[in-house]
Amino acid sequence: MNTTVRDIAAMPEFKGMKLLAGASGLDNVVTRCGFLDYEYDSALREKYLHRGFDEGEFVLSSFLYAKDNEFYIIDAIKRLHQRGCSGLAIRNIFKLNIRENVLRFADANRFPIFLLTDETFYFEDIVYIVVDRIKKAQSIDRQAGLVDQILFKINKSRESLAREINPSFHDEMAAIFFRPEEGVLSPEDFLSIMSRDELSSSLKRGDSAFYYRNGLMLIHSSDTWHKESVYKNIEKYIDIFSPAFPFKVRCGVSLIHNNLSELGAAVRESLYGSALPVCDERGRCFYHDIGVFRVFIASAASPGPCEFSDGYVRSIKAYDNENNTSLWATAKSFILNNGDIKETALELGQHVNTVRYRLDSISRLLEENVLSKSGYESLSAAIKIHFCREAASLIGF
Repeated sequence: MNTTVRDIAAMPEFKGMKLLAGASGLDNVVTRCGFLDYEYDSALREKYLHRGFDEGEFVLSSFLYAKDNEFYIIDAIKRLHQRGCSGLAIRNIFKLNIRENVLRFADANRFPIFLLTDETFYFEDIVYIVVDRIKKAQSIDRQAGLVDQILFKINKSRESLAREINPSFHDEMAAIFFRPEEGVLSPEDFLSIMSRDELSSSLKRGDSAFYYRNGLMLIHSSDTWHKESVYKNIEKYIDIFSPAFPFKVRCGVSLIHNNLSELGAAVRESLYGSALPVCDERGRCFYHDIGVFRVFIASAASPGPCEFSDGYVRSIKAYDNENNTSLWATAKSFILNNGDIKETALELGQHVNTVRYRLDSISRLLEENVLSKSGYESLSAAIKIHFCREAASLIGF
């Protein structure tokens, strides 16, 4: 993941940074951060050692060397742009006149120029924050890549890959995946969430939280493993992290695993838990509570189960499309409510007799009584396989 000038400008630490010009260059990639001190002063640059500026560098300057000659400013900006720098922030403590030709050049060449208005904020602090942001952004791709290797491409042992994510992982662990109920969690949202002290400080040495598949993955591990204490810690993390999101989230919680080589299984379980339509009223789904879904997850991609499921699902959806009915919504609710007609009616806001009539219509359509034991089992299996396939698509499997 790249860090852009826009990302830097949006950080709460830089709320005192005012954009003067070059707005069209806010998506320039920032690779590092450094100072412009005397490097472009013609009288000094040959006397002292100095380095060139790197492509993507975000530059900070007070233009001390330009206080007696403001024309040095446009010269410096042209040189920085020529070097491929991403932008410039000026602390104008000498009240220099930022001339119109400087602003025109910045606008024409997509080179953002900012004015630092907070005089208590030191350049050293800015460099530290920007570099830290770049490192965190780069780690997003790295950690996601390691998890993908654990799941799909085993070039090393799963345990050694897991320890590349966190060398302090313990063998006993579980995964929690926070997924937006609608839309996606952006990398910027993730970094903003993890910048909160109460979240980062809540993680223990054997825990890791990282951006993964448009959500937040949290791995909790411990060397003193008791089932009750594990679930207590998981509940604590859900209570701490869920309110930090700017939208409603679903939480998928894996089984408890006792070997780090099973990290891939834990990740997969938490992903499916977040995507299946069986969360409780708080948006949580514990993998150990999903019942027969665990069987269907393992087989849903196979040709036989897919063909079986499609035979039911496509028939019901096609009938709805042709007749403007709601049989599919009724069938889903009926299965998710474990065949309880009263609960189905309550969820759909319909009379019990209306639900019975719709189920009779489904039975006639499928030529199978879905209120009988065998008919219900067949419809339940077909719809649950469909849910597993939808979940797999949602989480990118």
